[in-house]
Amino acid sequence: MEPAATACFTGYRPQKLPWGGNEDDPRCDALKFRLVESIVAAYARGYRTFLSGMAQGVDTYAAEAVLALSKVLRGMELICAVPYPAYALSLPREHRARYEAIVLGAARCAVCSEKSGSAAMQRRNGFMVENSSLVIAVYDGKAGGTRNTVALAKETGRDVWLVSPE
Repeated sequence: MEPAATACFTGYRPQKLPWGGNEDDPRCDALKFRLVESIVAAYARGYRTFLSGMAQGVDTYAAEAVLALSKVLRGMELICAVPYPAYALSLPREHRARYEAIVLGAARCAVCSEKSGSAAMQRRNGFMVENSSLVIAVYDGKAGGTRNTVALAKETGRDVWLVSPE
């Protein structure tokens, strides 16, 4: 993986998005469209590899967008940055099939930690930033992992593109 040609995503889980888990909300569709625009813009600038942390919400939307776009944009690939081996079992049952479909469509998966917990999530976020030169962040200032990942990206000189959740 060449960091200069790699972008990663960070963003909110459904509970921090204004529409929660209701993906039928027009605001969710608008966010997904903004993510597609950002991915296409990154591709136009030479980014070919995209990392997703595989969480529900923004990570999932971005991963699905990359997989769809990779069918028409030559050389685009998705890498799943999985926090720990049994991560899928921590997801709600109704999300697991979606998760598995993303994993099956990805070029490969990188497991970032052997054990579950917040340290595994931090390692996953660090892995994505370390292996990317661009971070596409759905972020508006809320505390949590997204803010920490954006801060790490800025501290380490990565480009950060902010995408509004609304």
